[in-house]
Amino acid sequence: MNATRATRPRGLIAAIMLRFGPRITIRVSPEAFFLTNGDTALSLATYLYLDSTAAGPRVVAVGEEVHSAPDLVRVDLFGSSMHASLPPRVSMVECLAAFLRYGVQKVVGRRTMIVPRVTVTGLASFDSTLRGYQAAILRQALEAAGAAKVDFPEVVGAL
Repeated sequence: MNATRATRPRGLIAAIMLRFGPRITIRVSPEAFFLTNGDTALSLATYLYLDSTAAGPRVVAVGEEVHSAPDLVRVDLFGSSMHASLPPRVSMVECLAAFLRYGVQKVVGRRTMIVPRVTVTGLASFDSTLRGYQAAILRQALEAAGAAKVDFPEVVGAL
């Protein structure tokens, strides 16, 4: 699940890419994330399935049930047992980044060289689960997933 991130462009090129790149809005809740990019919308339940391979864990499904494979591990990203089901050497932020990477690629419609700008709303729904750290956790996961810029309009003086 560890992907090597490419060096991000800087200066004028970064400003142009940020200006003309995809703009994605994500409304978050512990049960589902609702992603939009223009007319494209996607709702994802907040869990994924991992398979253990020789190279390490591999994401098999995101936000959809898998019934036929007993060796798969379901990871509930915000459920009461969210850390209990994690395979060794896999962090929750890595799982969240994989979840978000999948969602962003689905609403953008392709892998894009121009990284998206992401606006996140609904942070208050995580107050009881993430206890005020939701903006930092989501920013870290979205940046790991490839976001160029992450905005939290509901948070005054966001990170």
